[in-house]
Amino acid sequence: RAHSRLASMALPTGGLPDRPAMPWAHPVARIESRKYGVRCVAPGHGLLSGARVRFNEVRGLPAELADGSFIVDSCVERDSFDICRDVREAISKISAAEGVIETVRPHGLDSFATIQIEDPQGEGAQEVKGKYYTVFERQACRIVLAVGKEIAPGAGIFRGWERVQLPAGLRGGCVVARRSRVCFLHRQFAGWGGQIELVPIHRDRAACVADWRAAMAACHTAAVPSANVPPVQFRDPKAEDLEVIVTGCYRGGGGTYKR
Repeated sequence: RAHSRLASMALPTGGLPDRPAMPWAHPVARIESRKYGVRCVAPGHGLLSGARVRFNEVRGLPAELADGSFIVDSCVERDSFDICRDVREAISKISAAEGVIETVRPHGLDSFATIQIEDPQGEGAQEVKGKYYTVFERQACRIVLAVGKEIAPGAGIFRGWERVQLPAGLRGGCVVARRSRVCFLHRQFAGWGGQIELVPIHRDRAACVADWRAAMAACHTAAVPSANVPPVQFRDPKAEDLEVIVTGCYRGGGGTYKR
């Protein structure tokens, strides 16, 4: 049952051919900038949240979308989805007292995106490692940081935001955000034509096996939704038995799997 469910959730790849399959692609009706992101309209696309895609020969797109790959963020509507991306931008300047970070290049972060500061240097570098901050205000290369305002010490209940004071002497490093919505400040555009292409995710064997086990466990849970069912022990695939290439493992166990 789990195996058949996995097969039914897989994206169209033309089955399991003996020769390498052509990249999956689907026509685009339009791509448009919105107040809180970028939406792609492609009726019948069949993509799942978490798929990594790129746009090919879509006319009218800004250069930032014409190149690179993006992540399918939300498929609430059947024929459209929003896109997001992983962000990693080098820091050029930190104003610690004001909680302001300036990046070398435009960061493209959305309002209220959650970020971390990786590889910082100087005094206080250890204080910020592993901490999460919220983008409270932003310009092309400027970010004002905030954190949730706790209504009482130790209450764990937050209301509103308060500006961050970073450690004095902090410098360097990178701003990092996972799955930040793609947003264009003060820029409107509309793209049309072309195709969406699924981008293969090249990972080492250990990461592929971890994804495979997670997908199998998710399928088992979906097929037998009972807290009383004991966990199933899945045998890891071995190189001499089977070569497993995982090109995507998304929320709910869906994805594209090829032998």
